[in-house]
Amino acid sequence: MENSTFSWWLEILIFHVQLISTFLLEVFYFISRSRPRKELKNNHILITGTGQGIGNLLLKKLARDGNTIHCVDVNDKLNEKVREEYGSRQDCTVHVYKCDVSDPDSVTKLKESVDENIAAGGHLEYLINNAGIVFGKLFSETPIERYTKVMNVNGLGPMHLTKVFYPDMLEKGGHITNVASIAGLGPCPRMVDYGASKHAVVGFSRGLQYEHDCCGITNVKVTTIFPHLMNTGMFNNCTVKLNRMFPAIEPDHAASKIILAIEEEREEMMIPQNVEKYFIIQYIYGSKMFRRLAKIFGNFEYMKSFQNIREH
Repeated sequence: MENSTFSWWLEILIFHVQLISTFLLEVFYFISRSRPRKELKNNHILITGTGQGIGNLLLKKLARDGNTIHCVDVNDKLNEKVREEYGSRQDCTVHVYKCDVSDPDSVTKLKESVDENIAAGGHLEYLINNAGIVFGKLFSETPIERYTKVMNVNGLGPMHLTKVFYPDMLEKGGHITNVASIAGLGPCPRMVDYGASKHAVVGFSRGLQYEHDCCGITNVKVTTIFPHLMNTGMFNNCTVKLNRMFPAIEPDHAASKIILAIEEEREEMMIPQNVEKYFIIQYIYGSKMFRRLAKIFGNFEYMKSFQNIREH
């Protein structure tokens, strides 16, 4: 009994030491504006949704320094465009694959194709789960097959991809990046299904991180990205009321921030970071007050023409 009590108090003490040290370290990083960064060079990197939007910009920024980029998209025309643009590059290697990330069989075949393009002894070091779709109607107007597709692509897609590449990462190391959304933390009308799917991504990422903590897994990193509204084709006709406080993010800026989060091995990053403080209200005052705040700052009236399904 005494030993168990002592062990409990020791764990509490260690927790508080870790809490204080983490706080002081974050203060230091904030003041110095500098964090340890790793270089993304000569790596195998897989990005989903590379045909357009953020995925295409991530490809553009990472296609350098001897990297091998494995580009995944479900659209044949966009895949061909990527193949034509990057096929003759000398500073990197680009492979293009067609895959429906919502289909486990398609993902399994993708894994086999990727393995064929990785030399013996190598493995995929970086997995960026970016592909996603949005429909943009009130839930009452959304057909079952539409929200099912949104949940399968956005929610299950990252899990399917992680599942097939995870064993190699556990053995040799790796880094998984899941592009979620601010909608994965708070409500947004006309995107109920999209928000639910991004909540699933957040739950998956945080759950995986917790498993790593409990199992002592330190060689596989997990990063979750929470972008605000972006000026991409996915969110055409969608703006915010207080644009000066919450401006729509430029895709190029978002892509740079995602790469920075990977280089610094951040567990989570909001884009822009000043959005973080508004989610504190949700934890202090509850979801009702947060919904009222979201209604003040939100974009419901500006989303009425936002009705077409689009991909990242």
